[in-house]
Amino acid sequence: MCSSGQEPNYITNLCSSCPSGKYSPFGAACRACSGGEYSEYSGASSCSTCLGGKYSSYSNSGTTNCLTCSSGTYSTYGSSGCAPCGPFHTSSYGDDRCQVAMWVWALILGCACFGLWKCCCQAETQLEPAIPAYNTFAQP
Repeated sequence: MCSSGQEPNYITNLCSSCPSGKYSPFGAACRACSGGEYSEYSGASSCSTCLGGKYSSYSNSGTTNCLTCSSGTYSTYGSSGCAPCGPFHTSSYGDDRCQVAMWVWALILGCACFGLWKCCCQAETQLEPAIPAYNTFAQP
């Protein structure tokens, strides 16, 4: 009988460590990690779970790491893929959720935004610096 993280080799009658991307909880045949999981090192007795903003797909050869979701998509803990953000929502690279897009907040607050950090609001007839709308509502 082999130890956890190993599988029997019936030709040599020895135990071999599971390769990275696979695991063996009971010393039986090594199995590939499921989607949303990975095994970075050889000899794993279990797989690790991908964090939010990351994902892994199932592969017969095993998965050794999680990939990062691109901008405009997100994933939750243990995901096997990234989902697109819905209408009027956005996300940054590696986000675990989507949020209302900045331009939507600008419309709601009656603001016109210029550049990344400068947001101005219409106040009677002149433009004045806005309340920190960007920092309050739209930062990840």
